[in-house]
Amino acid sequence: MNNTIPIICDIKQNSLDDGPGIRTVLFFKGCPLACAWCQNPEAQDCQQQIAFQRDKCIKCSECIPCQADAITYPPVEISRELCNLCTACVDACPAGVFKLAGKFHEVSEIVALARENKTFYTNSGGGLTLSGGEPLIFPEYVLDVVEQVNADGIGVVLETCGHVKLTPTVKRILASVQLIYYDVKIMDVALHEQYTGASNALILQNLEEIIRDEIVMLPESKEMLDFKTRNPDKPLLVPRIPLVPGITATPENLKATASFFHSLGIRLIDVLPYNPLWIKKAETLGMPINYGVTTWMDKAQLAMVRETLKGFKFDRFK
Repeated sequence: MNNTIPIICDIKQNSLDDGPGIRTVLFFKGCPLACAWCQNPEAQDCQQQIAFQRDKCIKCSECIPCQADAITYPPVEISRELCNLCTACVDACPAGVFKLAGKFHEVSEIVALARENKTFYTNSGGGLTLSGGEPLIFPEYVLDVVEQVNADGIGVVLETCGHVKLTPTVKRILASVQLIYYDVKIMDVALHEQYTGASNALILQNLEEIIRDEIVMLPESKEMLDFKTRNPDKPLLVPRIPLVPGITATPENLKATASFFHSLGIRLIDVLPYNPLWIKKAETLGMPINYGVTTWMDKAQLAMVRETLKGFKFDRFK
């Protein structure tokens, strides 16, 4: 994985879903995990990709002059093996069948964008959110962004899977943000490896370390996340559990996760109910679908989660 050139696969403006207040969210491309249910599949690979939406084709054949002969017609198809990312199809198609997933942005571009929105952040207690993928696999770039926007009085939220080495640079980033959303997915080691492609040992070890070494504070209520009225002395940390039916959203996993959180003195958490819309995004990238639940979680499933985790307060889950 090339960790030196960060690619941003999306910039979401005026977000109300990735931290307190109104936020600008950067989705970094690249992740050390490969979760079978990944909600942002376009952010798994750190390289640029071509998203292909066949159903948008208007049969104009403008895409045929492909440098690598990766496009065939009719009907329109793309060969992922032949594609060299020349982007000729993206430029030629008038219907948006082909889209380039990912673009490099200079730090100065990100800082300028944040400055343009500072009034909205100030009035709502919002700021910049770094998401992904995994932002921390690009530590030098991320630290530069964080320190520059902090100098302008703009707070940063970090969303991380935790599967990174706690280098001095990473620790400096963690100490410089306002809030960290830290995902804990599966407690069983074998199941974690099966469904994410990696062990959970580093994730759990890092969470324990940054709490033990007091790099972060653990909020006791969501009112402590109101950055419009308060600015915490240290970064706040809120663990999150992505709810995946049959994998993470099982009584066994939730009970084990709850026990681990209690042992660390955690009181405020959040859960992220399963969203099946990722499947369509994965299909446009030619990615294999290894988890087939295509429906939203029902009331009974969500009630089980609330009951199992009733000893905690939630940030956004209701």
